Amino acid sequence: MSISPPANDAADDYWYALSHVGGVFRLDSAQYVFQDWDVNALSLKLGSYVHLVRLPRGPDEYGSSCTCSHWKAVNTCLHDTILRHHVSELGALPVIAPTPLPPAVFLQTTPFRDVYIYSCVSSPGKYDSGKRVIVSYQRDGRWHCQSCRYSQSCKHIPHAMEHAALSGYVTDAEDGSVPVATESVDDTEGALLVAIGGRDEQKYGRSISYQAVPAPRWCALPHEDTCSSPPPPNTTVAFPLDALSRCSCGTTLQSLGSPLPASSVVEATLFGLTYRRAVLVEVIACPQCHHRRRSIGPDLGTTGVFNWNNTILFTHELLNAYTNMFTASETPFSAFCLTIRRQYEDHTSGMQFCSEETFVRAWFAFVQVQNLQSSMACPTCGPSPSIVIADGVSLATHASKLTSRVRPPTFTDSSSERVESISTYKARGLPAITQKDVRTLTLKCIDAIPIAFPMFPTPLPDMSKVETAYPALAGFLSLVAQTPDTRLRRVYRELARQVRSQHLISSCN
Repeated sequence: MSISPPANDAADDYWYALSHVGGVFRLDSAQYVFQDWDVNALSLKLGSYVHLVRLPRGPDEYGSSCTCSHWKAVNTCLHDTILRHHVSELGALPVIAPTPLPPAVFLQTTPFRDVYIYSCVSSPGKYDSGKRVIVSYQRDGRWHCQSCRYSQSCKHIPHAMEHAALSGYVTDAEDGSVPVATESVDDTEGALLVAIGGRDEQKYGRSISYQAVPAPRWCALPHEDTCSSPPPPNTTVAFPLDALSRCSCGTTLQSLGSPLPASSVVEATLFGLTYRRAVLVEVIACPQCHHRRRSIGPDLGTTGVFNWNNTILFTHELLNAYTNMFTASETPFSAFCLTIRRQYEDHTSGMQFCSEETFVRAWFAFVQVQNLQSSMACPTCGPSPSIVIADGVSLATHASKLTSRVRPPTFTDSSSERVESISTYKARGLPAITQKDVRTLTLKCIDAIPIAFPMFPTPLPDMSKVETAYPALAGFLSLVAQTPDTRLRRVYRELARQVRSQHLISSCN
């Protein structure tokens, strides 16, 4: 009998994320798809999945096969550990695909890197190996195969394209090019915030500017201190050192004593609201950091400039503009950066804006030194209520920033009401159509409906049982049979087939 690898903290964290986020899918009785795990960031990888198969070796002995690189090298991996230690929980998951497995199985949509995620086989047939890979429809309008990449001769992508077209997820382009998505998904914002949230401030340092900056007038009360940002310079200027100069590590110019080390002038880029400009910044090498990119530089807060790292600077006008747009219309970072890039192109052809990650990090560093505190307070609870209820429509909090006192409204404890008469665990595995004979009759009816609308439609099987138990479904099947449009007919048939094989999902999930 094979010896199972011992459970460890990584496996426990991985299983907790899979079971609570919904990153595991059961294709059939022995095949699963896991969202991959980042052991360094301790989070699920965005857009990365692996296939895992449980293989029988004897009457009471099982092995496994995983598509990850680690298993291919040493025949063991973290996914195999999860399968061995949680085989009972995985076996209780509902099967998301009919039997036998179709060429393409739709897994999920994601608001991060990919729009649609599929598990596909190379070519159906009894002589095929049955090996499945992940195919995704990306935000740039291209299909990507985990095995074949962007190859034009890929045998997996056509199955996903056919399913997406039949399901109405994408529409064929008029010129015969790659299908385009029928809906716009802001799939970069989540990945961007996850990347920023994982940054270590001690490792990457803080901004050079650190003096408090008053809030703009539009977001302050009449009695609070505000200021209007000075206009950005119109010509190439040099920013000299001042008494407030410091390094990102916190070492100030005044702490060096006298005589001061020799200074130098470095080239920098000042990003404004409608254009960028080359400037010069006087710096002194920091004696504490011993890093070639760490230098003591001017604060520049009084000139309306935010000095991020002595080489990349932003005007207060630009940073306040995003705060204004976010509070007024919930503008994502990616959309704002796209707007600035277009304004730069209007100003000068070829002028480039900074990366989205750089802007997000700089904006968060800017609001940390800005006086955004307000004197507004609840007359009953005071300025710091013990319980705060807030929506997450505009900007969600990264998991690494949560504390033990932040709890969702669905949190339960020993004092919560218990309802023993309802088993949500069992309800997850119930099919939408509970009667087996009705499910069989529904499938026969779907198969009897031809794809092309005939002159004299074929009579459907006796639908009396379906009409009695599920009148809405019976009416929908009659509508499918009477639809003359071939394209709609194919989509309706696929929808009816999915309804027939769908399982109930508890609202508590």
